[in-house]
Amino acid sequence: MRVKQAFLILQAVALLGFGLAYLIVPLQMAELSGMGLLTSAAVTDVRAYYGGLEIGLAVYLLLSLKSEADRFNALRLLGIAYFAMFGARLAGIFIDGGEQQFNYIALGLEGVSLVLAVFLMGRRG
Repeated sequence: MRVKQAFLILQAVALLGFGLAYLIVPLQMAELSGMGLLTSAAVTDVRAYYGGLEIGLAVYLLLSLKSEADRFNALRLLGIAYFAMFGARLAGIFIDGGEQQFNYIALGLEGVSLVLAVFLMGRRG
């Protein structure tokens, strides 16, 4: 299996797993990052945004495996998404301060995913 396909499959599996978890047990997943969901509207929003969006991205990544152009576009989407998340999380850490172990771990994963997505965009095959 080629590296791009393996990376996209790994990303899709991770997104699908987290998306399903946020869809099925949103309160427990929100607790991991310290979010408090105080209303049923907040729980529904987490199900939709964290669950639905991640599931949708996973499906897109899996559909992108069929051609080189589709894989490139999927990598570009991941690069842009991880760049935005990495930057926003980094800004939040500086603005909000405090002990944020969850955010440090997420920042590392987003940074590695960003670098790999950009690197793989430049590779053939």
